[in-house]
Amino acid sequence: MDPLVQEAVEIGTEVLKNIVESTFSSATDWIWNKSKERDFLGKNMRQYAEKMIERYNYVRVLGMHESVPLKNLFVRVNILEKITARMRLSPEELEVFYERDQRRLGKEQKSIDGEAAINELQRFIVLGKPGAGKTTYLKYLTLAMLDKNSAIKNKRFPIFITLKEWADSKLDLMKFIAKELDICGVKDGEDFVERLLEKGKCLVLLDGLDEVSQEANQDDIIQQIIQFSDTYSKNQFVLSCRVAAYNHWFQRFTDVEIADFNDQQIENFVQNWFKKEPKIAEECWAELKRHSSLKELAHTPLLLTLLCITYDDNHRFPENRADLYEEAIDALLKKWDASR
Repeated sequence: MDPLVQEAVEIGTEVLKNIVESTFSSATDWIWNKSKERDFLGKNMRQYAEKMIERYNYVRVLGMHESVPLKNLFVRVNILEKITARMRLSPEELEVFYERDQRRLGKEQKSIDGEAAINELQRFIVLGKPGAGKTTYLKYLTLAMLDKNSAIKNKRFPIFITLKEWADSKLDLMKFIAKELDICGVKDGEDFVERLLEKGKCLVLLDGLDEVSQEANQDDIIQQIIQFSDTYSKNQFVLSCRVAAYNHWFQRFTDVEIADFNDQQIENFVQNWFKKEPKIAEECWAELKRHSSLKELAHTPLLLTLLCITYDDNHRFPENRADLYEEAIDALLKKWDASR
């Protein structure tokens, strides 16, 4: 195991043990006694930390030379006005809104670091355009909860749920969480996680509401989330969804929007992509700065990925967007075919 990953696992295990110890502190707690007999803290928490880090610690988009640690990506979100104020823009504001061709929900109030959002908000919905980095942000929060040196003040037990997988399983939410914990090495997980939830010790991350189809009974999934978050209201809940697919179902959640990349994030992304070729990274960044229309595209992570794929393959950018998309898709298909 990579030494850095090994260190992350050791730190994550320690964080999880502290969370569990603060939950099952009573000597008369039968769950705690049962856990001690089976070396629950030593073995199961380590397995869980290993599984979370194995799943979420590295990002490798097709075309990158090697994986990049996810936590190297600076993540921030934009805090927006309340929903009720968003649809009441003046004609002048609407004109600016549509001229900018952005699918934003409202006026931007402030921009804060992704970890700071966890310190400020109990329940929030992460909204964003396709490719804005919603899932990446939730994975980032999972890892940050396992890092005692992160800026998150109140560490909680992270539970990451892919909503489409849950919907397709036809299980109720508690049983699905128990099943996921079992896969990650935590045995008899239902009693364990229920006690953690009762004590408000969990961060529940619910990813991809827009990917749950009506055929999978989206309405039932939404109602279960509302009931679950109300029943275990002491915990933190983070939900992600595409802007266009969200219909204001969750009245007790605060809406936040994933911010577009700023210039520093674009430059960092390019440097990470061409990590072994710093000269090419410099050239790519210089070209982006020279072409304002391309740089505008680069503020969205998915489109920036297409730009890097194109530049990696051709060492130049095409003159217009249509050619850019064509060349990027062509380069992507070539790399995919070569990797099979």
